[in-house]
Amino acid sequence: MLWGFERTVIKLISKGHMSEAARRLRERMHKDIRPKSRYLNYLGVCEGHMGHLESARDLFIRALIISPRDPKPLNNLGNLAFMKNDLETAREYYMRSLRENVWATEPRFNLTVLYQYLGHSEKALSSYEGYVMAKKAIQWGKIAALTLTVLVLIIIASL
Repeated sequence: MLWGFERTVIKLISKGHMSEAARRLRERMHKDIRPKSRYLNYLGVCEGHMGHLESARDLFIRALIISPRDPKPLNNLGNLAFMKNDLETAREYYMRSLRENVWATEPRFNLTVLYQYLGHSEKALSSYEGYVMAKKAIQWGKIAALTLTVLVLIIIASL
């Protein structure tokens, strides 16, 4: 769960307030000695939504330089490629994102959309099934973690 600054930025982005989110991110990154990969990624999302595709691309690349195994900038580079109708590059970025995190749901969903766009219904369906499976696995993982935490607290309380 995210708190504070990141939570605020994500809310702004989800409500479509890209300029405000970008302004806050730039202010925060200006204060940091070394920019955080996550902030660069969020700023890239804002720039992409505002139509500044090259700036967005540069920010995602910078995020990857800092955190080379982060699947989110890879996924977002795929989104940029999709927007530019470079569909094979988009697919490659989505697949690279999944190689970094097999449970990542965004690239799975984006692959579903890409395959559907290409008219590859069977691949789209397979990708969507993988997306649903990953979402369910993540939910069950959270339930298991919560259950384990409660059990540990009960054991500690009974000592």
